Amino acid sequence: MAITFLLDFVGGQTESDAFTLQWSSYPIPDSIQMTNINSCRKTDPWYCDEEIQPVIEEAWMETNWDDSLALRRQAMRDYRDEAPGIFLYENIRFIGLGPRKRGFDQTFG
Repeated sequence: MAITFLLDFVGGQTESDAFTLQWSSYPIPDSIQMTNINSCRKTDPWYCDEEIQPVIEEAWMETNWDDSLALRRQAMRDYRDEAPGIFLYENIRFIGLGPRKRGFDQTFG
């Protein structure tokens, strides 16, 4: 069932009133990362705002830190104002490590 749903979602075949999708609420160091699956960048997007897409694309390409940050903030303000999704819970992750594990680095928080 889950595999069928994922294949339908990726292929743009999802016809339901609601579904879950990873748009995690844990802090991600770079807010623009989520636009790969939550914007027009996705092949068959579930959410696509053509008006903000040029800002998103520019944010991906900008190499000047201050300009890049300003573009990311503009894109995230738009997402906040449009509210394409609603967080229903806070995502909590647990990671178990064995006693011999060394050098582990938690990337996202």
